[in-house]
Amino acid sequence: MIKWGTPVKIIEIYSDNDSEYRLIDLNKNIEHRFTFHHRTLKYQTSYQYFDAITTENLNELKMKIDQLSQIDKVGIDKGVVMEGMSKEGILIALGLPPIFVNPSPYRSLTWNYWFNKRNRFKVSFDSNGKVSNTCGNYPYKQQYAPPPVEKLDDSSIKTDQNDIDTKEDQNDDGIKEQLESLKRLYEEKLISKEDYDRKKAEILSEF
Repeated sequence: MIKWGTPVKIIEIYSDNDSEYRLIDLNKNIEHRFTFHHRTLKYQTSYQYFDAITTENLNELKMKIDQLSQIDKVGIDKGVVMEGMSKEGILIALGLPPIFVNPSPYRSLTWNYWFNKRNRFKVSFDSNGKVSNTCGNYPYKQQYAPPPVEKLDDSSIKTDQNDIDTKEDQNDDGIKEQLESLKRLYEEKLISKEDYDRKKAEILSEF
């Protein structure tokens, strides 16, 4: 797989029917051989396909990925399928599924891919458009493991309590409950450390 965001150059056509190309990874100077199935070219040209899987605006692609879920981001970064990924995440991680077996991928709940010329696998989606399972000969299937949550150290907890005590002295009765609720959300892994710090600052700034 060529990782998303990699600058590439299509430098040569191997055959008369426009089915085989050489793609050069300009970062690593590695050559990849890209082959179109002859049935694909009955539905779209090779240039239409390349237009669909490449971009000249990398910042726009980065912004799109930033809006996806954490599971999508991990799968995209690794270039693999993970249960819970969205269709948009799979498109960026694996590219478009072959059109001749996936004529309407955005409406379909099953996408068919080839791992290589002989091995085929399917990615199935639930009614919400999230990956439910992968079947077939796909050696890179992985389960999503959320990153470990950084524990709040004693100094942070002490600071929280000092903030609470200070605000209580100012007769702001709701501040203690809001900060404790925010702390529970973080400890239950429902928000990140960055979200905890940002929201805490917002709460304190209101009083």
